[in-house]
Amino acid sequence: MTFLYSQDMCGLFVSFTYCIYTLCRGVGFFVHQWDIRVKDTKDMLYYIHFSACFYAMSVMCLKVAILLEWTRIFSPHGISRRFSRICYTLLVINVCFYTASVIASALSCRPYKRIWDKLVPGTCINTMILDVTSSAINVLSNIIILLLPQHIIWRLQMTLKRKIGVALVFGVGIICVASALGRLVATVEYFQSPDVSYHVSAVGIWCLSEMTCLLIVCCCPTISKIFNEGQIFSRVFSSLQSLRGTRQSRNDASVELSNSKDNPTSLVNTYRKIEKARGLSEGREFIHSV
Repeated sequence: MTFLYSQDMCGLFVSFTYCIYTLCRGVGFFVHQWDIRVKDTKDMLYYIHFSACFYAMSVMCLKVAILLEWTRIFSPHGISRRFSRICYTLLVINVCFYTASVIASALSCRPYKRIWDKLVPGTCINTMILDVTSSAINVLSNIIILLLPQHIIWRLQMTLKRKIGVALVFGVGIICVASALGRLVATVEYFQSPDVSYHVSAVGIWCLSEMTCLLIVCCCPTISKIFNEGQIFSRVFSSLQSLRGTRQSRNDASVELSNSKDNPTSLVNTYRKIEKARGLSEGREFIHSV
């Protein structure tokens, strides 16, 4: 299940990024409405709609991954049932909320094509309340997920210094809250201004920022393990030093070989040095592999 979530999450993130890239390549970002040709408006609205759908599904998958990770870290094997229930409840609420948002966005116009092609006859509802409400709920969801592990962290039997360090690692989610707040403000400005193309650019950038921050939050718990594994860095440095020493030995041997072409005895000694350097290199590689 985790593998499927990671695949879906990456695929949706790439899809959203592609839509943003297409907007940049076409109409562009922060372009005023009066500077856009009418025929380009159709493509702009098309990619805005689908990027919004990809954003909602990507954030849903990311939050599901984060909540599952919180459960594995703070409640392994169901030790803290209350924490697990809260996480799974939030998981279900987020899945239902973002799925409903995508469905509501898809049904905002009849026929469906009228969402991006306003020349098609039909009707559309005002999506202002839907988008602003969903943005506000998204901010609230980020705050709850941010505060969820803090209660358990400060109850752990650790030194104050270690508690602060762990709390900071899991407190990186504050950047997600900041991005979600930025998106909420940009969404309100988007609906209040007649200059749609200019203000929707800010919404897209804040959405991309929030998704990136959620990915960082997903990876943060593993960063401390990398820094605690001091052997990893020592192995990297020793391998680099070994590689540097091997190259230096081979370069010195090559210089001696070029200078001793006319001296057979010196030539034999040089070949022996080359073989010795190769043997040392292979020995070092074997030792590091062990």
